[in-house]
Amino acid sequence: NYHMGIFGSASLLAPPFNLNVFAHIKNLKTSTLGDTPYDRDKQITKEFTQFITQTPSPFFSFLFYDAAHSFCIGNSSVHIFQPSIAVCDRLTYTNHTDPLPTFNRYKNALFYIDQLVGQDLALLKKRHLLDNTLVLITADHGNEFNDNHLGYWGHASNFTRFQTQIPLIIHWPGQKPMQVKHMTSHYDVVPTILNRIFGLQNPITDYSIGHSLFNKKTPAFLLMHSYTNLGVVNDKKIIAIFPSGYYQIQNLQAKLLTNESLPMKNILAALALTQRYYFKDKN
Repeated sequence: NYHMGIFGSASLLAPPFNLNVFAHIKNLKTSTLGDTPYDRDKQITKEFTQFITQTPSPFFSFLFYDAAHSFCIGNSSVHIFQPSIAVCDRLTYTNHTDPLPTFNRYKNALFYIDQLVGQDLALLKKRHLLDNTLVLITADHGNEFNDNHLGYWGHASNFTRFQTQIPLIIHWPGQKPMQVKHMTSHYDVVPTILNRIFGLQNPITDYSIGHSLFNKKTPAFLLMHSYTNLGVVNDKKIIAIFPSGYYQIQNLQAKLLTNESLPMKNILAALALTQRYYFKDKN
């Protein structure tokens, strides 16, 4: 009996959230009006305000802000970080391009989103909802600005922390403040919530390849994926596996390690995880 408020500044059609995580949400709105990501981010904040004002508890809401991901499109009203580039054409960037003006444009976009998230939290506090509402603030991937000095810009081109490490901040009423310092992934969020909030007792392997965030055991590796490549990453090495079957072993700064052998135990375990929820159609 949860009331669902799903607000996407970015389209919910690509990636196809409408066909997976939100497939059973009735009257799902898959797009938001606005000429730029900044306009749409502001609009979903307004829609969330209306939702909270008019909706009784319990509720679940998802706000998908886009200005950070699409920071080269449109212009932020925030200009705190300078120098900031007026137009960023990332296709022209090289290993020698000064990253600071582009990085500052990115930070201005983040600051813009921070302000909107601040409005969301202030609204929950004003309506006395923060004391019984779990709030998660996170992202889908990082954004590299040639941090490895190998000519990489943006995301989905390597599995170093600059492109894969993301923030996870949880406001959890009744939970003592803590910092999780062991290696975790997005896969760990759902098991944590289902077990601690909803009391689900099923083995986690029934529905996730992750672990509870309260499980301090460091996994042998993290399974990652770009648009095409599979990544098997631990605290020392990155293994990138390509659709052709070719692979590369790198250090954590994406530099090639040419004399390393493939750790087959971890590779086989990772491939098994990718197949866990496939099944053969008996028909």
